[in-house]
Amino acid sequence: LQHTLQHTLLHSILPEHAGRTEAIEYDWSLLLQAIPKGVGQVYLADNTATGIIMIVGMCVCSPIAAVAATLGSFIGILTGVAVGADPAAVYFGLWGYNSVLGAITVGGMFFVINGPCIPFAAYCAVMCALTTPTIGAILGTVGVPAMTFPFCVCALTFYLLQGSVSKIIAVSLATASVPEEHYRRLHITQFVAKSFRAMADQMNLRPHQQGPMTKKARLELQLYKHFSARTLGELLNFLDLDDDGYVNFLDLSCLIVRCNYGHVPKEMLSEIWQLSCSEATDKLDREGLSDFIAMRLLLKKKREDVDAYLEMLDCDATGFVSIEKINEALEAFGQKGLNAGEQHMLLEQYCRHSALNDDGEMEWWRLADVLQYSFMNYLYKG
Repeated sequence: LQHTLQHTLLHSILPEHAGRTEAIEYDWSLLLQAIPKGVGQVYLADNTATGIIMIVGMCVCSPIAAVAATLGSFIGILTGVAVGADPAAVYFGLWGYNSVLGAITVGGMFFVINGPCIPFAAYCAVMCALTTPTIGAILGTVGVPAMTFPFCVCALTFYLLQGSVSKIIAVSLATASVPEEHYRRLHITQFVAKSFRAMADQMNLRPHQQGPMTKKARLELQLYKHFSARTLGELLNFLDLDDDGYVNFLDLSCLIVRCNYGHVPKEMLSEIWQLSCSEATDKLDREGLSDFIAMRLLLKKKREDVDAYLEMLDCDATGFVSIEKINEALEAFGQKGLNAGEQHMLLEQYCRHSALNDDGEMEWWRLADVLQYSFMNYLYKG
């Protein structure tokens, strides 16, 4: 195996190969088969079917990683073809396996996957492919195969570039997880940042005094309306005591509170009600009830996201978080930290409901209670 690796990797950079002027012809069907082989070669498996099984297995755990692995192998193979590499090495998948690792690492594992991160990961895959024969030639002089050392060199180099490339967000190694979780944390952080600023800027505004609902909020509401459609008829029949096709606020809010259906308080239910009910009757028909339930489910999901986010900041499990920790977390995901005025507003609103501890920290679940009053501003353009 060592002889095969050395021969195939070194052959593409030998002087007699580099001096050839005739065009190298590649079998494109074998190149396609080399894509899953490149994935399999991460574990020294040069079989197409084995590579496909590995891709499927990765897809079960992390679809983003599976896509990154496939594209990484593809990029590595194209790089080999572009530089006129030995066809046998390309078909064997040896130009793909380091690119597979590089694409996964930069494309979601150590960096949050977003638009700017995709070409960054592709560039890492190219560099992994190019450094493989180079490092292989150097190590070959002492009889050592390159293996994944080129990937280690490139991955470390790219990780050290964090902070120097615009809009590329590195993941803290202490909290590294799967790419999907990193992506979810990014969006929760963006929402939490908006919630902090909405509370500071619009705490005293009523949602119906603001602009129209945002496009994203409309799409999310339509999704929740779809999921609640099956139980809507039963709920309407249960609450429509007068058989007039309408539901009043008292009956609906009492049912929600008694069932402990989520975290949305009665004051916020009243806000949602005003946005959903008919102005003529001050009651909800079937369509209004659908809007009401969808809005409530959406706000419940946002509250759960904020709970999870703030609990994540409580690394010591004390039940408290500080302004400093909040700002560090916001800045780690590319968001601006709270300025002095926003910090003052946050502490002022929190102290209306509870007191700080001796270290000046806030109970994170009480902070989430305070933040939820700004959730309605998320649905509307200020």
